[in-house]
Amino acid sequence: MDISTALRRGVHRFVGLVVMVPSTLIALYLSMTGIGFELGAYQHQSSLYAATAVLVVFVTGWCGLCALWLVYFSVNQQRQLLKPKTARIGMGLLLFSCIALMLLSGGNVRVRILLHGWPLWAVAYFYLAHRELLVSKP
Repeated sequence: MDISTALRRGVHRFVGLVVMVPSTLIALYLSMTGIGFELGAYQHQSSLYAATAVLVVFVTGWCGLCALWLVYFSVNQQRQLLKPKTARIGMGLLLFSCIALMLLSGGNVRVRILLHGWPLWAVAYFYLAHRELLVSKP
C-alpha cells in the first residue's frame, strides 16, 4: 500500500469517526426527543404544521444518514453498495434536512450552523470519494 492510499484511508476513517458517528448519535438523541413532540402534537391537535415539518425532517434526515453510511462502507470496501443515483438522492436528502434544521431551529446563527451543519462535511467528502470510486471502477 502506497502513501497516498494510506493517507486516503486515514482521512476516510477520520471523517467517519469524527463526523459521522457523532452526527448519528446526536440524530438518535434528537429523534427520541422529537418523537415526544410528535406524539404530543398529534394527540392534542396543537401545532400540527410544526409537527409535520419535524416529521419530514426526521424521515429525510434518517434516510440521508443511512445512505451516507452505505456510501461510507462502499468507499471503505472499494465496491459499490448503492446505485450512484440512489447515493446522490440519499446525500441530497441529508443536505435538505440539515439546511431545514438550520432554518427551523432557533438561536444564534453560528450555533445553528455548527450544530446542524456538521454532517455537511461528511456529505461533501463522501460525495467526492464516491464519485472517485465510480470513475476508477470500469
